This record gives sequence, C-alpha cells and structure tokens, in this order.
Amino acid sequence: MASVNWHKCKANTGEAGALLRHCDKDQRLLHKHSNKDIDTTLTSSNQQGKATYEQTMQQLSERLRELDQQPGANKRKDRVELLMLEIPIPAAAPQAQMVLACLEETAALVGRENLLQWYYHQDEKHQYLDHGQVKTSLNHLHIAVIPVVDGRLNARAMCSRANMVTLNKAIEARAQALDCQFLTGEQARGETVEQLKNASIIEAQREQIQVLQAQIKGLERVQDALTSVPHGYDLPSIIDTGHKGIGKRRRETVTVYRDEYDALTARAKTSWELSYIQREIAHESEIAECNYNRYEPLQRAREGLQEAENRVRTLERKVTDLQRENSRLNGVLQAIEEYFPFVREWLERRRERERERERGWSHSR
Repeated sequence: MASVNWHKCKANTGEAGALLRHCDKDQRLLHKHSNKDIDTTLTSSNQQGKATYEQTMQQLSERLRELDQQPGANKRKDRVELLMLEIPIPAAAPQAQMVLACLEETAALVGRENLLQWYYHQDEKHQYLDHGQVKTSLNHLHIAVIPVVDGRLNARAMCSRANMVTLNKAIEARAQALDCQFLTGEQARGETVEQLKNASIIEAQREQIQVLQAQIKGLERVQDALTSVPHGYDLPSIIDTGHKGIGKRRRETVTVYRDEYDALTARAKTSWELSYIQREIAHESEIAECNYNRYEPLQRAREGLQEAENRVRTLERKVTDLQRENSRLNGVLQAIEEYFPFVREWLERRRERERERERGWSHSR
C-alpha cells in the first residue's frame, strides 16, 4: 500500500551525503546515475528547499557538531545521523497542496527544527508490472530529517511504529480533505520500486521462454510430419540441435530447419550479450560508487590544504608590503639626515642622551 518509507543513513558510511547529492536538482544534472529511469530532460521540473547541496551538507555538519557537544550525546560509530523519508504523492491529488500537507504533517511529528531539506521529484516516470498489471510510478517527495529526540540523536525512538502509523494516518486525513486517497488499502509488499522493475524484466523473460517453448513444440510437430515423407523427397536443410526434447520426446534430440536454428541461435546470443552487458554496468556502477566514497574525504583534505596555502600566500604578501614600507621610511629618514644637518645633530644628541641614560641605569643596578 502507499505509505511513508523511512530510510536510515548511518555514520561513517557516506550514505547521507550520497542520498542528498542524488536528490539535489543541480547535482542530479552533473552526475550519472545507476537508475536508468531518471529523465534529466524533466529534472528542471523538480522542486526542493532553497538550500544548495553544499549548504545542506554544512547545516548537517554544524547540527551534528552542536549535538555532540551536549551532555549525554550519542557518539556511537554506527549511529543514525539522517532519516530520508520517501512519500509517494497520489496522482489524483493537487500536487503542490499535497506536498505542502506532507511537509506540515512531518514537521508536526518530528519537529520543524529537525527538517533539514525536502525534494519533490517528477523526473523518474516509468512503468512496471505489479501482480501482472502494468502500472506507472508516482511523483514522490523526499524529506531529510535529523533524528533528534529529547536533545540527542535517537533514530530508534523517532522511527517507532507509533510514529510511522501516526504520520501515515495524518497524511491520509489530509489526502481525503483533497478528495483523494493516500492509504490505498492494497496488501503490503516488501518490494521496492527497483525490485518491481526487476520483476517486470523477469516476467518479460518468462514470456519469451514460453514463446520459445511453443516454437519448439511446433518444430517437434514438423519433425513428426517429416518422418512420414517418402525417401528421396527434396527437403529443406535440417540440423540436429543436440538438445533433448520435452514431454514424450525427452529422450530424443530436437531437429529443426537450419534457418530456424540460426534465428534461435542469434536470439540466444543477443540475449546472453545483453545480460552480460547489464552485469558489467552494475559492476562498474558499484566500483564507481566505492571509488567516490573513498575520494570524497581525500577531496575535502585537498580543499583544506588549498585553503591553508592561500592563507600562507596572503601572509607572505602582507610581509612583503611591510618590508617595502619599512624601506621607504628608512629612505625618508636618511634623506632628512642628509639634507638637514641640524636635524642630524639633534638626533645624535638625543641618541647620546639615551645612551647616557642607559649607562646610568646599568650603574644604578
């Protein structure tokens, strides 16, 4: 049934940053995604809060640093630092009003100060099979929440069953006020959208297998008919596939026309190549994600080093300017002493008095 999906992002995994980057409208246009159903031509229609990805990450870091300074702070290495709520928006609902209603009900439950950012996605339209029925995915809302309860990180308390039921019922009440339905009453499934899309692919492959099995049965009937052809009759080229039959002919090998055999071989080769390419793409995507998670801390360190080098260069420029000013003042003093003898004499007498005063102090000591 349509309901709120609560996803936990633990510390030291980089998952929070990856999810926020994936949801951000500007970042979505800069990176490639493993989800092939994202249509970047529609990404401009997505909506989100005013903060950019960089500002959102900075706000998250500052809030976590503030919480860590509180007495009794949750500093476990596997603590949950961010909750990402995914809410499907009913197609029959006024989209803007329904999004606002979801944000208001979520803020009322978890606290407005704990809402980090929100994203409304309209660029992930695709069709999938659900119990044999073709359905179209809905626009959905992502809400990033910092799980703070009683002044400390506590995702277990915030994700309690009572809170989940409360939020679902509150959104359902707001949906009914807009003459639509959020909780559809369908039997709950433990399947994600990606799993449903994979099920659609499997279902299509099963249909292809059934077609091939029907073709094999047809070829078996042709083989039976050919056995009754008189000897010496000119027949098309026939080839033994080397594969066992099914049913009553499971002990015999299947023979087919060469043209049909070539077509089936080409189709099987194409299917195998497509499956191989899909596995390679999935493998490369996993490697790219791992490399990015390793690269991100190094990138932050490089940025910090670059900032320190900029500060050093600034200080060096200031020192150079002070040295130039000191040289200029010494030149002025030298010119005064050279062109104004009485000034030079006055300065010498003053220096002599200072030296005598210092000698007097040293004797008194």
